[in-house]
Formats: sequence, C-alpha cells, structure tokens
Amino acid sequence: MTKDLVPRRSPELLSGLINDDYGYTVNCSYPHSFRVLNRRQYEILQGVDGVADLTAIADRLAITQALLEKFLAQLARTEIIRFDGAFSRPQKPISPKALNFWIHT
Repeated sequence: MTKDLVPRRSPELLSGLINDDYGYTVNCSYPHSFRVLNRRQYEILQGVDGVADLTAIADRLAITQALLEKFLAQLARTEIIRFDGAFSRPQKPISPKALNFWIHT
C-alpha cells in the first residue's frame, strides 16, 4: 500500500462498545463481517474519517504505519473499510429460496 491512500468506513457500518475493553463492528451489507475488537482496534477504526491518509492516521494515533496498514487490510477483506470507496451493495434474490412466517395463537 502507498502512504497516501485514504481509508473510508462503510456507509452501512455499525460499531459500538461492548464494555471498557472491547468493541464490535459489522458491515450490515456484507455477510460474515462481524468483528469483536479490542479497545485499541476500536479506537483505530474510529480514527478512520475518510479524509486523513494512512500517514496522518498513524501519526494521530501514535501507531506505526506498517501495523496500521496490516490491521486495515484485514478489515478491508470484509468491506468494513475500503481504500477506493467502492463498497458492494446487497443484491435482492430473483426468487426466494424459502418462506418463513410466524403464527402466534
């Protein structure tokens, strides 16, 4: 990766703190993207603002750029963040595979 890449969080991202030590994040538009993060990883993800490049984020969070790139590359595999901003959109199936319903009596 080059240092001038700007990471962006998914517009469908849901993140929050579980407790003082752990957080979570999930891209609601990408299957199997749920991640439990330690507090530092959660802070790094929150530092991705879509404006700052990797160098600026690394400096602001006092982390090495190599470690930042490695972590963000893992998140990019499930489109939690992207460097090109081209997030995939869920596709509606042509026909349903199953029909589920609930009858409450």
